[in-house]
Amino acid sequence: MPSINANDISIAYQIYGIESSLGNTTQTKPWVVLVHGLGVSLAGWPTPLIDHLVANGFAVLTFDNRDCGQSEILAQYRPPSLAWLLLKSRIGFNPSAPYKLIDMATDTICLLDALNIKAAHIVGVSMGGMISQLIAIHYPTRVLSLSSIMSTTGRRSLPSAKTPIVKHLISKPVSDSLDDRMAYHIKKWRLIGSPKYPSSEQRLIEIIQKQFDRGLSIDGTKRQSAAILAAPSRVNALQSLQTPTLVIHGSSDPLVPIECGIDTAENIKGARLEIIEGMGHDFPEALIDKIALLVSQHILTKGSY
Repeated sequence: MPSINANDISIAYQIYGIESSLGNTTQTKPWVVLVHGLGVSLAGWPTPLIDHLVANGFAVLTFDNRDCGQSEILAQYRPPSLAWLLLKSRIGFNPSAPYKLIDMATDTICLLDALNIKAAHIVGVSMGGMISQLIAIHYPTRVLSLSSIMSTTGRRSLPSAKTPIVKHLISKPVSDSLDDRMAYHIKKWRLIGSPKYPSSEQRLIEIIQKQFDRGLSIDGTKRQSAAILAAPSRVNALQSLQTPTLVIHGSSDPLVPIECGIDTAENIKGARLEIIEGMGHDFPEALIDKIALLVSQHILTKGSY
């Protein structure tokens, strides 16, 4: 897959829906930019969701965030201790991080610049939703619409992830063997997944294997986690946002609880909130078409509801 220097970092990307080359992506189709979450490469986007957007006439840009997949792994920064960062955060101290979420938002804008994309519909999931919110806040003329999925405003008083999930995330596989790594990630997806729409063992293996094949950096995920924990609340900035916004959240999200999605919608003027019953912090096969339809309808109407 192609990569490009964006914000002085090598960012790997993939485009769907048009034939493109560097600097030659100007065309009549509207752009949709998909920004994924913590430690997840572009391979994490469900193919049916991308196919749905392309079928509705959009050009789709996906990419690996810094420290993930085939984008640059910032090994010059020592990976932080997540347990220590969580403790500092919970007792009221601001954790430090090698880089910030706003740096990752700037990565995205620099990628758009390099590809000659003037403005786009931004869709972010989880950490990607946080990054997408910052793009809309700091680069409003570049954002035609915002879709924030299973994400949060960063308000400190909001409920946090359930304890078993936190304990698992700060742990590590028993060994570096493929079996132990696979078991660790299967347990993770089971913990954060949708209780009403559980994924089969085979589907989880396929999802995780795609991440292994593309490149999964444990240290990179720790640095991204530090950026999330160190990020200040976006509440005040979101209250001034004029971007047409859709907020999608699962009622059963154990990682980023439903209150976080509600808070996001309540603090963006005119935002539409779609709560999906029984959905956790994943993309269940049974819900992909529903999520794709919600996003495409929002983009097509651009907040005219």
